[in-house]
Amino acid sequence: MKNNKGITLIILAIYIVLVIFVVSILAVVVSNFRNNYDKLETETTIEVEFDKLNAQMLKETKNENNELQETKANKIVFFDGTNHSTYTYIEENKAIYLNDYIKIADNIEYCSFEEKETNGNKCLVVTVKINGEQRITEYVLSRHYIGEVNRPELIDGMIPVE
Repeated sequence: MKNNKGITLIILAIYIVLVIFVVSILAVVVSNFRNNYDKLETETTIEVEFDKLNAQMLKETKNENNELQETKANKIVFFDGTNHSTYTYIEENKAIYLNDYIKIADNIEYCSFEEKETNGNKCLVVTVKINGEQRITEYVLSRHYIGEVNRPELIDGMIPVE
């Protein structure tokens, strides 16, 4: 009987060591999962904010009736002949607002608007920085065509979007 008790104590010790080993592996896996999840959540949040702003700017710039009426470093105003759409970056709130009360994008560290001409096209350049990641997006406001009316071609050999 003494031998059985000794073997039982050795097996118990092995089980305890095995349980501690499994628990420590699970702790490492859970810790890595949490770190990766937090990183993924942050990256997803950044992409969502960029996408919300991009969708809004595309809506405004694709509207044929819209005209960029005012451009300041932190503010732009579109006018479609009837309504004004004002986009303002408020640094204190780290957000971009439509008409001063609808939050378009959040967690914005920096934002600037600039109107310029590129390759004969009038463009709106939006520079945005979220969580250290900066993106510069250029939206074409008007295209200048040359050539025949029924088959226009863009300047510099660009293919017109239909």
